Amino acid sequence: MEKKIKFKINPKIITKEILFRVCTLYIEKVFIFIDFIDNYWQLEFTTMSSSKLQDIEGIAGEFKNMLVSEELREYLSADTRVVKQMIVSKALYGAGHDDQFDGTVASNDSLLGVDYKKPQEQIFDEDFFEDEDNYLEDPLGIAVSWTQKTGKEKKVKPIK
Repeated sequence: MEKKIKFKINPKIITKEILFRVCTLYIEKVFIFIDFIDNYWQLEFTTMSSSKLQDIEGIAGEFKNMLVSEELREYLSADTRVVKQMIVSKALYGAGHDDQFDGTVASNDSLLGVDYKKPQEQIFDEDFFEDEDNYLEDPLGIAVSWTQKTGKEKKVKPIK
């Protein structure tokens, strides 16, 4: 037996984007009919014939709670968006620069303050690629094996 419940949502409190986002979470539980009448969103939930769901009022209550939760999440996200952009910009800027970050977000023309139109500092000198033994040098000790680093031979247990 189909069960139905109808209710209104105030668009001044819950935005259309949030309403539809939350509706997508419930489309597998109930049929959702949406209309906009008298400046309110009119929703009707109907149980699916294959559903064993009996508590349509409980589903409607969960739906309304989720609307409030999503609206609050959106509000907090918008409220802290500038701070998040500053943190990410500072982290990305700091990864490639030793000088202090001035707190400004880089523009599209100059990604993180690097002017790609100017010639960049040359990383390797001209002779680097001419000497074939350069790849054997390891000034940072990256290619040192664990045995060489610790002086211990790793013992491997035989598989029984």
